[in-house]
Amino acid sequence: MGNDISLIALLAFSTLLPFIIASGTCFVKFSIVFVMVRNAWDCSRYLQI
Repeated sequence: MGNDISLIALLAFSTLLPFIIASGTCFVKFSIVFVMVRNAWDCSRYLQI
């Protein structure tokens, strides 16, 4: 009985794994873009002074 539960959990995890990886890489991309935009905003503020 316990073996069936672990098999179901393994199947569910392997099914969700690509979505977890995709959301992780998407978060990394958004954070990189956010840092670049923030740095550009800081540079433009300094250039205006």
